[in-house]
Amino acid sequence: MKFKLADKPIVSREIVKNKFDTDIQHFMLPVVESIQNSVIAVLFADRDAKNRSFIRRIHIDMEPFPHISGKSVETVFQPGELGCFDDNGVSPSSVVSSENITKLLYYIGWKPRSTVRFGLFGGLAIQIAGNKYTRVSRAPIFTLSDSEPFHVLTAPWVLFDKKSSIFRMWYVSGTGWKSPDTPCYNIKYAESSDGKHWDQNICVCLDNTEEITSLARPSVIKTKNGFHMWYSKKSPKTEYSIHHVYSVDGKNWGPMENSSELSLHSNFNCEWASEMVCYSYPFVYNNNLYIFHNGNGYGSTGFGITSIPLKKLI
Repeated sequence: MKFKLADKPIVSREIVKNKFDTDIQHFMLPVVESIQNSVIAVLFADRDAKNRSFIRRIHIDMEPFPHISGKSVETVFQPGELGCFDDNGVSPSSVVSSENITKLLYYIGWKPRSTVRFGLFGGLAIQIAGNKYTRVSRAPIFTLSDSEPFHVLTAPWVLFDKKSSIFRMWYVSGTGWKSPDTPCYNIKYAESSDGKHWDQNICVCLDNTEEITSLARPSVIKTKNGFHMWYSKKSPKTEYSIHHVYSVDGKNWGPMENSSELSLHSNFNCEWASEMVCYSYPFVYNNNLYIFHNGNGYGSTGFGITSIPLKKLI
């Protein structure tokens, strides 16, 4: 059994317009915030008329089939102060919620630059009253260095390891720019004792090549036998597709093409995802492994869902 690309998204501009009479144009980077019974709170990034991204919340009821529920789409986090690393937009990346831990939102901060298209850094926010979020710091959680100088340190995916009381992170690290519009980046690993201060650049998990320049959006789950990662991959001549890789320890991964059955590719028969599939978010519900993901236009056509029985993975 393998993942099957859905014929239609479960969330799109048209669906939300019909449900809430609200015009949302982008649904980039769906992130599970919480699961209560059959209802999932999902964060995503939308853009305004100035192309700045905001983090919004929508609810998905999984029963009897995945569909939008609730009364509205809520805005929970906004761009930072003028001049800060996230003043041009914020996008969700991962949420950590566990006993004795305040809900942590790891996010992506966007900032245009003059010689290259953008700078991307990871930031951290905590949940406050009203189920919105506030910044832990106006500065990013990553630090530039001689080994990581390219202003792309982003897409933090964080898991809290209860056994070792360590926060584990997989993130995107820039390795250079082929042109002002073409960044190159790989996926690295970091650790933290408090979730705020990070020992970054511990190792390279997945490295890019001349043909595969962009390895993006790592998303990781831990099973009893190890770690499973889904990531988005593209080259200068191809659009994104989603791929799977396995690791025993979360640091050493590979090979990158070890399981085509657990990958997702665009399909000409699926209008909303005919050109690309990207930005996965895996989660477990009712003994199934589900993946939220975007299609064409980095979220402009909404986001969809696919699943397999969890036992197929473990």
